[in-house]
Formats: sequence, structure tokens, C-alpha cells
Amino acid sequence: MSSKTPYLICIVLIGLMPTADVCVLVPLMADLARMFPEAGLTKINLALTISSLWVIPASLMAGRLVSRGGLTKKGCLLMGYGLASVGGAAGGLWADLDFLLCTRSLLGIGNGLITAMVVTVTADYFTLRESGWVLGLFSAMGNVMGVGFSVASGYLTMMDWRYGFFLFLLGLPVMAYLAAVLKKTPDAPRPSADDAPTAPAPADAAAPAPPAGPLRLGRPVVMLVIVTLLCKAFSNSIFLTLSPFIEGEGLGDAAKTGLAGGVLTMAMVGSSLLFNRLYIRVGRGTEQVFFAVIGLGFLLLSQVQSFGQALAALVVFGLGAGLSLPYVLQEAIARPPVSLIAFTGALINSCLFISMTLSTFAQPLTIALSGDHGLRFYFAAAGLTSLASGGLMLLLNYLDVGRQALTGLAAKADPGSPPKGL
Repeated sequence: MSSKTPYLICIVLIGLMPTADVCVLVPLMADLARMFPEAGLTKINLALTISSLWVIPASLMAGRLVSRGGLTKKGCLLMGYGLASVGGAAGGLWADLDFLLCTRSLLGIGNGLITAMVVTVTADYFTLRESGWVLGLFSAMGNVMGVGFSVASGYLTMMDWRYGFFLFLLGLPVMAYLAAVLKKTPDAPRPSADDAPTAPAPADAAAPAPPAGPLRLGRPVVMLVIVTLLCKAFSNSIFLTLSPFIEGEGLGDAAKTGLAGGVLTMAMVGSSLLFNRLYIRVGRGTEQVFFAVIGLGFLLLSQVQSFGQALAALVVFGLGAGLSLPYVLQEAIARPPVSLIAFTGALINSCLFISMTLSTFAQPLTIALSGDHGLRFYFAAAGLTSLASGGLMLLLNYLDVGRQALTGLAAKADPGSPPKGL
């Protein structure tokens, strides 16, 4: 693994700019509200979220271009880092909200190009077995960098609102490092669907052309999309409800809310680092594990009576949530045909950002269906939904295995007729 350390650093650094996106701006939101009082809350909040909206189409476009050989992976990464660095840093050049929205849009496009490549670059340099550990580290370091960016931006904002935007300039040395390292030929073969070694493909080379005929991602990839949307839509909602819950229930003040967020983050870091050990043992059963643990965390939160109990519940929740991101990224390598890894990675990345938007509607939908506005009720409902989602995925997996077994028996019975694809 030591010979692959430069590539491991590359993959970790790919997450730097997308992590900085939200974490740098959050401490600036109060200043923006004071600077532009006539803009209204909706437009102020749009400054935070508009970049995520641009990530989705940019990511899908990047995945399609790379899969079809129209753009190299290295070129996509460098273009993304260039756009994100310029767009992010430019936000502090002019005290105008419309200008900031434009620069944030440019940042989002760049981040879409960057994040679309996480899965396919990992597959180029690491075997399927190694990639579980790599993606677990990627997820863990993303959480750590998020804490660092939030703290740094907070201190810089205290000096001047513009200074926080300078943190995006860190993307320039990262871009230089990626340009220097990813031009080398990978030492590890890119795995096929069954982890059989294949010829390595450098990151600065175009992806192999897909076979003739329509592209087929297959049923397993469709199920992975469903898993991603279900899991992340509910787990992301904890970040929207944590502060109102702790302060609204009288469990603590803003300082304790910050401590709770730190405990949650560290639990996610720990489980991300342990992801590969679990994945090697249970494989796709990992999705039932994190659905169950997230559900248990939600249910515990719905019953807490003290701040200490809330911290314990958040640790349980974080252990489940920390497994979910490396799992869906790992499966985006394992499930599709090799020629569609780039597009599948972009698709799953888009689902992750779509789920962020969906999470804002999770609590309002619960209120609309039940009429109960309490966060305890919402946590209980989210917990039961998460447990049910895990059960549903388990059932669908068993049905899929049974379907494949029947197809295999039919093929043996009539060897002259190849089985139909799913």
C-alpha cells in the first residue's frame, strides 16, 4: 500500500473542495443577513444551497463525458478544481448578493466535476478489496476537514467577512498535486465486477469505450440508487433538527449543541475508518447494518431525557451514518460494468446531493401526514422508516438472488438460448 500512498492522498484531497463548499460559508451566513437585510431569508439561504443545485447536472454531465471518452478523468478533475477555486474565492471580491450567487454557481459546477470522479479514480488505482478501506478513509477525512474549515472560517470571518472566502484558494495547490501525481500509470489493476484483475488505466487517459448498444446499468445499480436516496434523505435531516431539538427540549444551549455536533462527527469518523472491516465480512449486508443502526439512533433520540442521553444516542446514530457514504461509493465500483463505473459514480454522487434537498422535506412531510409537529415524534417516525427501509432492501436482495438462481437454472436447461439480461 505504501507505493500507492500518493494516489491515496489524491483521493482524500479530491474531497477538500466539496467539503469546503458549505463549511466555509456557514459561519458567514449571519454576516450576509446583516449586509443584505433587504434580500430576505430565502435569498440569503440560497447563497448556501445554490452550489449544491449545480453539482447535480455537472456531475451527471462529467460522468457521461468520461464514460464515452469525451473527457479524461484527470482533465475533469483539474477543470473542476480550477472552477471551484476561482468561483469560491471570488465570492469575497464584491459585496453584492447576486454576484455571490453567480460565484457560488461556478463553485457548484466545479464541485460537480470533482465529486463525479471519486469512484472511478479509486477504481483505477486500487482493487475492489482495497477500495473499501480507501473510501472509508475518504469519508472520515471529509468529516475531519469539515470541522477544520468551519473553525478556520469562523475565526477569519471575525476579522473580515471576505477573509473566509480565501480558504477556497487551497484548491490551487491541490490542483497542482493532482496534475503531478495522476499522470502516472496506476500500480493497481482496476477491478472488474468480480474483482478479477484487468489492465490498468491511467487517470489522464480516456475511459474505454462502452460496448455497442444501449447502456445498461442493471438492477443492482437501480437498487443502489434507492438505498442512497432512502438512507441519506433521513440521515441528513439530523443536521437540520439537532439544534432545535437540543435547545427546544431544554437539553442544552448553543454551546452544548456545538458539542453534540462534534460528538456526532467523531462517531461518523470512527465508523468510516472501520467500514472496510465490516464490508469484508458482510458485503452488501452492510446496508442492513447501517439502516438498523441509524434507525436505532433515531428511536433513542426520540426518548432521551438528558443531554448525556442525547450524546449517547448521537454516537449510535453516527456509527450508522458513517458507514453509509463509503458503502454507496464502494458499491458504485462493485455493481456496474467496468465501462460504466465513471457514470455510475456520477449518478450516485448526484443522488447524494439530491438527498440533501429531500432531507429538508422529511420533517414537513411527517407533519403533513401525522399532524404532529414534535421533533420526538419525527425522530420516532424516521427511526421506524429507516428500519423498514433496511428490511425492504433485505427482501429485494433475496428476491434478486432468487431471480438470478432461476435464470441460471433456465440457462442450464436450455444451453442453446442465452439468458435474457435484466
